[in-house]
Amino acid sequence: MILVTLLGIETRDTDYALEGRTHRAPLAPLAIVALRGGFSEVVALCTPEAREASFPVLRGALPLDLGARCEEVPFAASDREIAPFLDRLTSVLDTAGGEFALDITHGPRHLQLLAFAAAVYLSALGRIRVRAAYYGLLRDRGPSPILELRPLLELVALAFAAGELRRTGSTAALLELLRETPSQESKALASQLEALAAACASGLPLEAGAEAARFGRGYKGRLARRLRRSRVPLADHLVEAVDAELARFALPRVHPLGRGWKAKLPLDREELVREGGLVDALLLRGAYGPAAIAAEEWVVSWALQADGGAARWLDRDARDRTARRLDALAAHALDPELRDGLTEDQVRLGRFWGDLKELRNSFAHAGMRREVIDPWRSKGKLGGILERVRDDWDWVKELPDVPLDVTGTVGRLLVTPVGRLPGAFHTALAHAATVDRCLCICSPDTAGLVAEVLERTSHRPRPDVIGLLLPDPYRDLEAARGLARQARAHLARAEEVVLNLTGGTTLMGLAVEWMGDEARRLGRRVRRLVVLDRRPREEQERQPYVLGEAVWLEGGGT
Repeated sequence: MILVTLLGIETRDTDYALEGRTHRAPLAPLAIVALRGGFSEVVALCTPEAREASFPVLRGALPLDLGARCEEVPFAASDREIAPFLDRLTSVLDTAGGEFALDITHGPRHLQLLAFAAAVYLSALGRIRVRAAYYGLLRDRGPSPILELRPLLELVALAFAAGELRRTGSTAALLELLRETPSQESKALASQLEALAAACASGLPLEAGAEAARFGRGYKGRLARRLRRSRVPLADHLVEAVDAELARFALPRVHPLGRGWKAKLPLDREELVREGGLVDALLLRGAYGPAAIAAEEWVVSWALQADGGAARWLDRDARDRTARRLDALAAHALDPELRDGLTEDQVRLGRFWGDLKELRNSFAHAGMRREVIDPWRSKGKLGGILERVRDDWDWVKELPDVPLDVTGTVGRLLVTPVGRLPGAFHTALAHAATVDRCLCICSPDTAGLVAEVLERTSHRPRPDVIGLLLPDPYRDLEAARGLARQARAHLARAEEVVLNLTGGTTLMGLAVEWMGDEARRLGRRVRRLVVLDRRPREEQERQPYVLGEAVWLEGGGT
C-alpha cells in the first residue's frame, strides 16, 4: 500500500499518537510509517517551496528500504488554480493506482481540503481504494493524536448511497459499499440487499415488498452494528434514513417469511399506493420496460379492487378477464368513431392502457425489431408515448373512480350469413329470441332474401337490419375480412352479439367468425349457435321456412 502525504514548508519534532502508541518525528508521515507500517512507497505532494524545505527531511528519515517520491503540485492561490491542482492531484493518485493511505496533516489548509475532496471523488469513481486517511492534530503540549479520517470517506459514500436510494429507489451504491468489506456480516447484508435490488429491478412489487420487509425486520440492526464498528459518524441517522426509504416498498402487515404469504396479502388502497411507489422508482431510474410491465399489472389490480374483485386479485383467470375489459375500453377510446359514448376519464384510461401495452411491447424483445427503441428522446412515436404514460400514470395512481365497462345502446345483435337457402337464417332468428338488430352478410344473389325471411319469421318487434354485401362470396378473402372492420361500430354498440355459424358460403362463415373476434376485442358478450335441419336438401328447397334445431355453443337462447 502507498502512503500519499501532503507536505508544507515547516517541520517540527512532535510526539504523534496512533492507536495507543507514540512516536516522535519531525513530520506526521514518518510517525505513520513507524506506527502503522505496511507501506511499499511514500509519495509526497509538494509545492515548489515544500519540495525544497521539507521533502529532504522526509526522504532522509525514512527507512532505507522504503522509497520516497516527490510529486509537485501548484499552490492553488486563486479560484482559477483550484482545477489545475485537482487535475494534478488526481493524476498522481490515479498513477499510484490500487490501494493507498492519505495523510493531510501538513501543507496549506486549503490544499488539505482539496486533497481530501480528490480522494472522495476518485474513491466514488472506483478508480482507487483509500484504505486509510490521517490527520495529525498538532498540540503544543502532550502527544499529538493522529485522527483516522477513513470513516468520513465512508460517511460521504454512504450519504451518496442513501441519496440514490431516496431519488431512484436503487440500492446499488449501498450494495457496492458493503461488498468492499469482506466480513460475514457485510456479506449477509449485501446478499439481502442484492435480493431486494434484483426484485426491484425486475419490476416485482410483491417480492420487492417482501425483501424490503426482511431488511427492516432482520437486517437493519446488522447494518447499524457494521457502521458503528467502522466508526462511521451519524451511523444511526444513516440507518434510519435507509430504513425509511426501504419502508416505502416494504409489505407492512404480512410477514413475508411465512409460507403462503402471498395468499394472505390483502389488496386495498394502501397496497396499491405501495406498489405504485415501485413504478415511480422504475420510471425515475429509466427502467421503462419493467416500469411498463409493473404499471400494467398495477392497473389490473386497481381495476379488480375498484370492482369488488380484491379477494381474487392474484387469480390468473380474474386478472385476464379484467385485462380484456381494459383492452375493450382501449379499443373504444382509441377509435374516433367509438369514443363518443365514453366519459373523459374513460377515454384517458383507455388511451393510457393502450400506451402502456405499446411501451411494454417495444421492450419485450430487447429491441429486435426494425423500429429504433428510444423513448427517452423527446421526439418520435415512442417518445410521445412515454411522455403520455408519465402524465397519465401520475393521474391514475391517485386511484380515480373510472368505470371500465362500455354500455351498449343496442341490446342483442344477430350476425348471420344469408345463403341461397334461407332456412338457417329463419331458424337462427327464431331461436335467438329477442333480437334488436340483424347484421346480414349477403351476396348479390341473396340480398333480396332478407326482407322475405323477416316477413316469414314470427319475430316481434321486428329487428333493425344492416346488410353487408360480399360481392364474390367464393373467392374474395380480403373482402370477407374487411366486413369485420365495416361492422365494428355496430358490434361496439351491442350489449350481446349472437353469431349464427350456419348458412351461406365458407367465406361468409369466416366473416361471421371474424366479426365475433372483433366483438370480443370490444368487450361485447359473444355467443354462437349452429342450425340443424335434418330434412333432405330437396325438401329444404321446397319448404325453406320450417323451423329447424338450434344448438348453442355458449349458453341458451333467451
